[in-house]
Amino acid sequence: MTPAESEDLRLADLLARGIRREDGAEAYLVAEVSGLVELDDVTRAARRAELLARATGRPVVAAVAGERIAPDLDRIARESGVWRVLDGVALPPGVDLPPAS
Repeated sequence: MTPAESEDLRLADLLARGIRREDGAEAYLVAEVSGLVELDDVTRAARRAELLARATGRPVVAAVAGERIAPDLDRIARESGVWRVLDGVALPPGVDLPPAS
């Protein structure tokens, strides 16, 4: 990892390490947190997760968290493999954004 990549990863809003339930493997979480999730949050989360995966050789989950995300950005997040945590509800990349109420 280059010094610039290391600094980029250090700037993540949240880094966590844990054990995956399904297989007991050590894994990481990289998340970007904002009130309104924007494109920069999605791209940073995906990029930083890739950096950490390369550096550790471990699985890394990318996520964005906030109160809201625009539908077009939600699609980009899903296509990028980024989890969304919206108003406390976790949505994996394969799950569509629920309809607004």
